[in-house]
Amino acid sequence: MAENAPTMLPKVSILLPNLNNRPFLDERMRSIQGQTFSDWELVVVDSRSTDGAWEFFREWAARDPRIHIFQTPQRGIYVNWNRCIGLARGEYVLIAPSDDTMEPDFLEQMVRALDDNPECDLAHCKLRIIDESGGPSRVLCWERLFSTRFFGEWIDRPHIRRAPHDGVLYSGVRTVYTSITQLLIRRRLFDRIGLFPTRFGPAADFEWGMRASLLASTVHVPHYLAAWRVHGKQNTDTGRLDAASQKRLFVKMVRHAFLAARRIDPRLLNGLRLNDLTVLYRKERLVATIREARRHFAPRPIPRLVRIGIGLLCLCRDPLVFLEFLRRLRDAKEFLPSLAPLRHAEALVRKYGLVDSVLPAPSGGSQKLTTKSDVRNRGGSSMEAEAWSRENAAMDSRLNETLKAIGKFPPDWHKAGTMYPALLRRVVERCHELDVKHSMETGCGLSTIVFSQLSSDHKVFAVDCGGSMTHVRQSTLLNPATVEFITGPTQLTLPRYEFQSTLQLALIDGPHGYPFPDLEYFYIYPHLEENSLLIVDDIHIPTIHNMFRFLRDDDMFDLLEVFHHTAFFRRTAAPTFPPTMDGWWLQKHNKPAE
Repeated sequence: MAENAPTMLPKVSILLPNLNNRPFLDERMRSIQGQTFSDWELVVVDSRSTDGAWEFFREWAARDPRIHIFQTPQRGIYVNWNRCIGLARGEYVLIAPSDDTMEPDFLEQMVRALDDNPECDLAHCKLRIIDESGGPSRVLCWERLFSTRFFGEWIDRPHIRRAPHDGVLYSGVRTVYTSITQLLIRRRLFDRIGLFPTRFGPAADFEWGMRASLLASTVHVPHYLAAWRVHGKQNTDTGRLDAASQKRLFVKMVRHAFLAARRIDPRLLNGLRLNDLTVLYRKERLVATIREARRHFAPRPIPRLVRIGIGLLCLCRDPLVFLEFLRRLRDAKEFLPSLAPLRHAEALVRKYGLVDSVLPAPSGGSQKLTTKSDVRNRGGSSMEAEAWSRENAAMDSRLNETLKAIGKFPPDWHKAGTMYPALLRRVVERCHELDVKHSMETGCGLSTIVFSQLSSDHKVFAVDCGGSMTHVRQSTLLNPATVEFITGPTQLTLPRYEFQSTLQLALIDGPHGYPFPDLEYFYIYPHLEENSLLIVDDIHIPTIHNMFRFLRDDDMFDLLEVFHHTAFFRRTAAPTFPPTMDGWWLQKHNKPAE
């Protein structure tokens, strides 16, 4: 059944498949209606929802002629997606799952990227992963995924990735396109490569993504424009992806995508070997099988013959992988190191000569963090501007090399956890707006290495939790001349410490138990000078989120951005709240809403 028949051809077709997602539809529709780019149609295909969603869509369609609504029987998620694509009339297609959302300028920026790069059929943006309530997900972090980490500094720069670069990456980093919601697709791509498969279960968009990326070039837009919601009611079960049965299905999807793509364009994929693209998934399948067998036999060890039998059963058609497994019978982790996907992907990109397939986008180019005009705007002379440029160019070079090296560190570099490379790069970008002479942080890790090169005088208040201080001090990347370690619990060391200079930068990332983050803030905030940067990490943890909410309302700070679980604040010119009196009624967070 269809209502509101379409008339003129739009630039973009937004496709909204839905089944019983009424709680998220208000936010989803507002994100569509609020787009700064207005030449779109919305095609809604509802699979006979029983939660009032159809009535909700009818109300919207009655108010906006760009909205066209249809109902279809429940035949599966990808049958619904394919039905939506069949109804699309725009030059560009956005598949907008009903539980996701996007920024107001999503279409404007993504359409511009495809218009400026006609050789690309896919536009790809950075992604926020959110939970059911819209806050940062505690399950997944996009910046820590292998696909994001593989691109390193490129993830923050506009660039083009020429086919089949991303398709080869799928063989290692598991999925280059984390969610369909972060892609704008040229409509002609579906005509060329086909629709979504319907026989691979709820993760079948993996197969389409690999098929598309083997044949289509991608332009990357380095902004957080889309949000993927992870919750218990969605079709994609992230926990099930590590099961041996799912790994077996991934092998089938890789083969299906590769063979289908080779039939479409054999010359483009000439020289690629299917065995190279599936080997890591076959290894992961074996490791998952061993782990499932361990759980079955627990707490007893798995007999050697049983383990050999499992390997033979799983890999009788793959003797090379099986022989490699036999050399590592004791521990499955030794068989598949934690960074194996990244190493495998890097090796394949080099093997097939695809290193130069990633290049700056002609419309964007590389992003400069500072310019001579920045200095002039601050009242500096032309010579000072030249000196500023030379100095920052040298610092950029050192920091880029440091960040590249950090990107190769294992995720468990020390057991207490540490900041990931994309976040560190964002910290560097924010610090380029400052002249950091004096800085401090609570906690110790990769951030300490970066701050040692950013600041002339950096104080570290921390304990050697998980070997954090030991690892940092032993690292050749640390500049020890600029760092002072104040060892001990911050609850004890900060009250006793006397700062001799005001701070241009402070990071709060020490103990997270209540009330310790608040205590750290109490002893730090009086020393922050105007325009300084206050960084608060792990705001998804309730104790720290409470402090984040307070600072967000406080006159002393402007919230610059939230980068996944990390908040960046700028110290305003507001007077420092006296640390030795009350005055709670003067603080904006405590004032009743008007």
